[in-house]
Amino acid sequence: MKKLFYILVINLLSFQIAVCQTAVLPDSNFVQFLRDNYASTLLIGNKLVIAEAAKIKGVFQASNKRISNVYGIQFFTGLQAIDLSYNNLLSIPDISNISNLDYLNLTYNQLSELPDLQNLKKLTYLDFVENNITSIPDLSGQSQLRTLLAKGNRLTSLPPLDSLTNLTSLDLSFNYLQSFPKIPGNNKIITLNLNDNKIKSLPDIFIFPTLEKIFLYHNLLSFSELVKIKNYQNYNSYFIYTPQSVFKSGFIINQKEGEDIVMSTQLDKSLAGVKYNWYKNGKLLQTVTGDTLRLRKVSNQDSGKYTCLIKYIDFPNITLVTDTFSLKVVPCFDPKRLSTIITGISCRKQGSLLVQNTSGEKVNFILKSNSTTTVYNGNGNFYGLTEPSYTLKVSTQSGCEKIYPFEIVVPKEDCKQILLTPDGDGENDAYFFKQQGKVIIYDKTGDQVKVLQIPAEWDGSVKGGKAAPGYYSADINNGESIINISVIY
Repeated sequence: MKKLFYILVINLLSFQIAVCQTAVLPDSNFVQFLRDNYASTLLIGNKLVIAEAAKIKGVFQASNKRISNVYGIQFFTGLQAIDLSYNNLLSIPDISNISNLDYLNLTYNQLSELPDLQNLKKLTYLDFVENNITSIPDLSGQSQLRTLLAKGNRLTSLPPLDSLTNLTSLDLSFNYLQSFPKIPGNNKIITLNLNDNKIKSLPDIFIFPTLEKIFLYHNLLSFSELVKIKNYQNYNSYFIYTPQSVFKSGFIINQKEGEDIVMSTQLDKSLAGVKYNWYKNGKLLQTVTGDTLRLRKVSNQDSGKYTCLIKYIDFPNITLVTDTFSLKVVPCFDPKRLSTIITGISCRKQGSLLVQNTSGEKVNFILKSNSTTTVYNGNGNFYGLTEPSYTLKVSTQSGCEKIYPFEIVVPKEDCKQILLTPDGDGENDAYFFKQQGKVIIYDKTGDQVKVLQIPAEWDGSVKGGKAAPGYYSADINNGESIINISVIY
């Protein structure tokens, strides 16, 4: 009797312990789903009875239930299939104890990583389409996997796929893969989706004994890579490779006018039979056999948007397209970076021009009279100007020329003109200065040749004899009045 009592006590304690092994579920939508479908697994509130959860077998269909946290699913260790698609999941707890699981659907969630799958040896179907997964965990234990769907994630690389010899369907489309996945030669692949990636290279040899289709369109495969698929018999029946994505060859170019520019696609340079059709602003510019477009001594008319369409004789049904080369031709020199200091023509001196260049670039200046054929060349200092206006031109070291946008106007002082012929014939032999003070007479070079106290007359005499024929100016009382005198004989 005592022995029977102890047995009853032990059984009661075991039952209480089993009941007490619970897990608190944080997601109310998950709790509601369990209450609607697996009520036996819940106590009052949000507590999951772990032992009851383990008894559930078959398919766990929790698609589109607005679940954000599926903590607790790991205790349903008897499941064969789990469908958590179309929820709001950010993560999946460790489900490695659900060892009989052969179907896992996690599509259309917000997952950034997958749980460890190594212990799920019976898994045949894995689907995590349209998530934010950046890497796939080790799949070396999933030799029974037949379907792997990873479309629409952020994958840049893959784990080794050597053990997946039973895989028949592999969808890696709409990711960021840059190379063709390494798939064992004894594979059973029927359909391989690699479209809409960044794949730039292909294997030299394709071994797919059961292949029906490989989708390679919307990648970055040049003709030099696409020629490799020709090694596969009847390749056009198996490979879907057109169109390819736009190649990121273009760039923004700011080029000075007068200089040369080269645009290069960097595509298929060593492949014979390729033609490059260059377009400017949507219109065909030229067709060449090399991958470069060379424009010599560009001008503003060359500014625009350039693209290249590439054709290859062996693949007539596909055209490779580059993105845009945006060329902006900027002035070789900005004349607005110049300033000028002009000294006018006086009765004693000719005019001058000082050109100041704030650009820092070495240039040459050309000054041309607007009324005669007189031309001056120099570094910006011009003297002896006698014309009323000039045009200033700038020449760069590359040979590009720009006209200064403002006319160079040289002011001229209004001077009294006197003709002096001191030859003793009685006409214009002398000039009488009637003002009071002093007059200084200068020759055309600005040298002083005579000083007189006035009123007085000047008969053309200078120190050492008679003044030479030419142009003179008489400065009365230090600028009070200027008289120009031309001496002739």
